Amino acid sequence: MCIPVFFLAVLLAVQFALWSHASHLARAAAEQGASTAAAYGSTPAAGTSAAYQFIATTGANSLTAPQVTTSTGTGDTVQVTITGRAQVIIPWLTMQVSETSVEPVQKFRVEALEFGNSEAHRGSNPSVVARFEALWSTRVPRPEGYGVIPR
Repeated sequence: MCIPVFFLAVLLAVQFALWSHASHLARAAAEQGASTAAAYGSTPAAGTSAAYQFIATTGANSLTAPQVTTSTGTGDTVQVTITGRAQVIIPWLTMQVSETSVEPVQKFRVEALEFGNSEAHRGSNPSVVARFEALWSTRVPRPEGYGVIPR
């Protein structure tokens, strides 16, 4: 009586490990797809392709019938959802896997170009302002309307 129960417990433990591995694989693929889709100048289709490629190269047998859904939220985030089934060793059992990753979209924002030192903004530290002006003008063209606010 104890041997069948022991074997069933071992099979359930192995099945849980397979489901856990498929879940981790789906999470990693979702993160890969989201980071690719959120990159500067990228598209959601590139994120979908990156997620499928990650699954194919990392563990195509662990996650069966994967489906990748990539969507953009309000324009500031990208969400990648991976759904599929874990590999099973118990024939009557199906174990679904679903993982989601959300990343902020990398965009060029004019306000991000401003200097982080509040003293340089207000013009109260002339040496910082002078160094900033010298470096800024040689590397990056100034956006329209930019200027150091005098005190």
